[in-house]
Amino acid sequence: MAGVYGGDWVKVSDRAIDFLVGLVTGNELGGYRSGPALVDFFNSLGEEDLYGQGFPSRHVYVRDKLQSFNGSDRIKPLIEKALGNSFGDDEGAAENAAFQLSRLISAGGYKIKKNYDKGFYHNGEYIDGPMFFEVVRNAQLIQPVSKILLTDASLAEHIHKSRDRLEKRDFSGAISICYTIVEEFLKLSLKEESVKFKDEEGDIRRLYKLYSSSRSMNITEETPEPLKPLLSGLTTLIGGFYYVANKASDRHAAKYRADSHHARLVINLTLCFCEFLLESRGKQNQS
Repeated sequence: MAGVYGGDWVKVSDRAIDFLVGLVTGNELGGYRSGPALVDFFNSLGEEDLYGQGFPSRHVYVRDKLQSFNGSDRIKPLIEKALGNSFGDDEGAAENAAFQLSRLISAGGYKIKKNYDKGFYHNGEYIDGPMFFEVVRNAQLIQPVSKILLTDASLAEHIHKSRDRLEKRDFSGAISICYTIVEEFLKLSLKEESVKFKDEEGDIRRLYKLYSSSRSMNITEETPEPLKPLLSGLTTLIGGFYYVANKASDRHAAKYRADSHHARLVINLTLCFCEFLLESRGKQNQS
């Protein structure tokens, strides 16, 4: 459905709004925006605000604006603009933010796609133009992996879903499901151990860091030598999960096209890792 901007009317979740508040204000995710800079940001999107006495806190102002934009054709250009000018030349940080936000808006049928403006040739090599992001319809929308429980039966059910995607040659979709399984298993494990974390956290590297700390799995001088490579390998494995989901799944613009052996490896590693979490849980409950 088109509106004033001639684009889709997009409605995002409360979790996506929370993420966008941080992105636009710039406290944690991108460059800091002062009150006047925030007014300029929204005025560039068609608002006519003034900064002066009585101006609310930056977060209150941004949240109110986002809620007024949400559900219209104005939220899409806002997201694209926020991703496009919040990180300067730090493409890695911009890609990370786009990946996390893409996951939050996927349930509504949209994802964030990375693209480049027209480039040029230099010494026979093609140089990409400036990077930008687009909010696009997710033509291969994967239904959210729902009702994940920290049980063997739940793990088997959702691994089956990822293998079904593999059989249908939807390799990116299989990787996306695996990422969600790992994320949810880590969150459920943290909840069982009463470890605090942000519900909207989608970075499994951060979730695993919390988990490994809570289970005293960090490598120290007291760690037996035979266990050190194993514990280090788990951290590397989680980093690999994150990288593959960021670059090869359909939750974000693919940096490269996943093939069957990539997806099969991810599925098998997901199964092994989540079985490890289940066994750790069982040992803990016995002690």
